[in-house]
Amino acid sequence: MAGLRASDLTAAIVEGVSKSLAKILLPKVRKMIREEIKRGMDQIISEGTFSSAAPASTQAAKETIAQRQSRARERARAIVERAGRIDDPLLDMVINAEDPQEEKELMMQEQLQQPMVDSKEVQRGDVVSPENINFNDRLEKLGIV
Repeated sequence: MAGLRASDLTAAIVEGVSKSLAKILLPKVRKMIREEIKRGMDQIISEGTFSSAAPASTQAAKETIAQRQSRARERARAIVERAGRIDDPLLDMVINAEDPQEEKELMMQEQLQQPMVDSKEVQRGDVVSPENINFNDRLEKLGIV
């Protein structure tokens, strides 16, 4: 698909219709574009959540992370050895540093694997993460969505 931008679409609408009609059409077109982008992102997230490439358990994910980190450390050591700095304590510290982003990604994946719960279904005493509660029905009632 060609790179159609929202600004190009807006310019075409402004050129093609009267000013008063453009004021009516542009907000609706922008809303449609936002909804389509949101729908596409939701589809991508749901496909990523249910893909077969995802680790089967938390332990498998941790093992995968450990393997990736060990490969990265070995590559870093090879680079340091090629540079001729074998016994540099600062480089050893850099090579053995932990990556906090890996833990964040693991926690995000665990959160995405949990099902969403409607806010009406949550009862006192239920253990549900706030990120997994769907508040759309409450927001619609308030007129926000």
